[in-house]
Amino acid sequence: MAKSGAVLTPTQQRSITALLTSRSASEAATVANVPPRTLTRWLTDDTFKAALRHAEASVLDEATRRLVVLLSASLDTLETLLQDADSRVRLRAAVAILTQAIRLHELREIEERLAALEAMQHERTR
Repeated sequence: MAKSGAVLTPTQQRSITALLTSRSASEAATVANVPPRTLTRWLTDDTFKAALRHAEASVLDEATRRLVVLLSASLDTLETLLQDADSRVRLRAAVAILTQAIRLHELREIEERLAALEAMQHERTR
């Protein structure tokens, strides 16, 4: 087990990669060629968990960059579908746009409220 501040072993690093690409921890253990119990134990280790969270964040960051690139084309597609001859297609496009606009608004509102709470907390701890 990795100690606090310790560097992961190559096998642990391989296990993290396997966890990112496998459907389950059991499958990841097989891919990484480690006993499932060992991987389960590592998943309770703070150093291993921190490295896994960092690796997951990197994957999510990359996915976010890819999604941002696709936004413009996706919006263009929805805009085109709003002009489709089939009213069912237009309706589905409109619902998709409205649903996502509402979600975006809600997320922005939560983000603003969280920022305000964090600022208040920061002021209190001064």
